[in-house]
Amino acid sequence: MLKKIDKAAYQTMVAQGEVLESEAKIPKVILLPERRILKLFRRKRLLSSQMWITHAARFVRNAKSLHNMGIPTVEIVSTFNIPSIERQAVLYKMREGDTLRNWLETNSTEDCLIMMDQLGIFVGKLHHRGILFRSIHLANLVVQPDGTLCLIDIADVGFRLHGSLSVSQRIRNFHHMNRHEIDQKHLSGMSGERFMKSYLSASKFKEKQKSLLRRAYAEIFNIHGKGNI
Repeated sequence: MLKKIDKAAYQTMVAQGEVLESEAKIPKVILLPERRILKLFRRKRLLSSQMWITHAARFVRNAKSLHNMGIPTVEIVSTFNIPSIERQAVLYKMREGDTLRNWLETNSTEDCLIMMDQLGIFVGKLHHRGILFRSIHLANLVVQPDGTLCLIDIADVGFRLHGSLSVSQRIRNFHHMNRHEIDQKHLSGMSGERFMKSYLSASKFKEKQKSLLRRAYAEIFNIHGKGNI
């Protein structure tokens, strides 16, 4: 159950925080002391799925589900209801490391290609386990100090009840990965080929299904020489 706090308690909580992201002039993501993150959510429509489960509750539920499945993600500390600013909030521990987007910008080409191999296996395992991360992009993945990947910003994660994602669901998720121009250079060309080869190696599909995935990925990211994927 969400803990209700008043405006004064909220202002005290964030007094020494650093706003990382805002929405409508109200902070959306705040870095607090002791490397904790406060993520705020609002109800965007009067009639929406949030009437049954809020974004904050979904964020917490997804974190628990991912942890239970052995998928690295954020560790929840607490949840809050803040009526004075019409927001709910989740407080969680900041994962150590750097976003994959930043990591790829600061490491050697060879190290980046190796990381794209790892990313392909990681996403392939998510899909094989029925996990659809709709908000997937390279800034929502963190490279931890040991080099492994973890998920952040997990409010928009879906779980298939039985089995792995279908080919169409996987292709839809590839389109989600193509939303940010800054990520496209890492998901196309040689690095995109490395991603897809590793992704398919983690897939349990037959060759016909793999061919459909190769073709779709190549078209989404404009990779020439599709037979090389």
